[in-house]
Amino acid sequence: MNTDFLSNMVIKRVVSASTVYNPAGKMIKRINRTFWALIFKFEGETVYTFGGKRIVSNVSCAVLLPHGCSYDWYCRESGRFCTVEFECDGELDEPVSFPVKSSDKLLRKFKELEYKRNLKRPLMAMESIKDLYSIILTVASATHEKYMPTDKAVRLSPAVEYIYKNYDKS
Repeated sequence: MNTDFLSNMVIKRVVSASTVYNPAGKMIKRINRTFWALIFKFEGETVYTFGGKRIVSNVSCAVLLPHGCSYDWYCRESGRFCTVEFECDGELDEPVSFPVKSSDKLLRKFKELEYKRNLKRPLMAMESIKDLYSIILTVASATHEKYMPTDKAVRLSPAVEYIYKNYDKS
């Protein structure tokens, strides 16, 4: 996945951070989205449809929805999701999905941002921007790691361990 567009994103303000529950079967048509949003559905599954394409949002996949985009979403399986809405300079025409490597770590980062915003401390606006960049880096970094299917990793593990233990032997 090409994530070059992230290098040009300048977050100006975090508008909201919340955790929301959606029941299965709920459907909404969104036209000309007001703010950017980063969504992480950690329970259940939601499907976003735009321009004939589909993106599934669930515990394995976060979704970035750009300002101005239009889409339909359908909650296939009920559950909660974290959402952060924000204003930013950046160019993107359609939603983008990111594989989630560590759902617990990502959920913790979202919850921390939501918690800090509720405290309303003096530097909350700047902390929110910093925390959102951290979340975006977390989801984007998973796309740059080399993919190795689990069964291959399991089969190669003994060979890697042997080389590690016997590296200095001929």
